[in-house]
Amino acid sequence: MTPRPRVRIIEYNAVSGVGILLCDHKSLPQLRLVFHKLSQTSDTPNPIRLLGVSGTLKALRRKFLNTKYAPIV
Repeated sequence: MTPRPRVRIIEYNAVSGVGILLCDHKSLPQLRLVFHKLSQTSDTPNPIRLLGVSGTLKALRRKFLNTKYAPIV
């Protein structure tokens, strides 16, 4: 049995529906599979989508959220 990935919510903005999750790089393939399965079975109009992956929070904000250092909340 494979261990479950450890995932932490770093930031989440309920208005925009955008959040930052933290996980180990070894858990990423398993987490992608979980998100894919959730989006297929979800009845919600806005399923979970993965915008991108980055090694640091600073680079993640710069690449995908177009913010420098400000939190998204």
